[in-house]
Amino acid sequence: MSFMDKAKDFANQARDRATELAAEAAEKAGPLAEKVADKAGPIAERAADFAAKGVDTAASSLDKATGGRYSDQINSVSSKIGDALERPEDSAGGSGSAAGNDSAAKPGEQDKPEEPKPPQGGGA
Repeated sequence: MSFMDKAKDFANQARDRATELAAEAAEKAGPLAEKVADKAGPIAERAADFAAKGVDTAASSLDKATGGRYSDQINSVSSKIGDALERPEDSAGGSGSAAGNDSAAKPGEQDKPEEPKPPQGGGA
């Protein structure tokens, strides 16, 4: 048996063993992945709450440090950050405070201009 034949044989054995080990790993990982997924939701929700508190604290500190001169800009940015923190929860079907927001764009409609509305009023 030549060196190349031995190398091919060894490579085939290694491939077969790796396939077996991968199947075993996948079998063991399935239930663990389910446990992690069950725990991830509440943890992510708490993280978003903590982040929102941090944004509020930072906004208050900035507003105080600037003497209120930039209140509008600070409030605008903190509001946008708050919306971003709520967005993943809403897209997953959660019930966040922005869940009833009718102005949210549907997928694929972000870049579309708003349709003109017909004039209100009557008497023609």
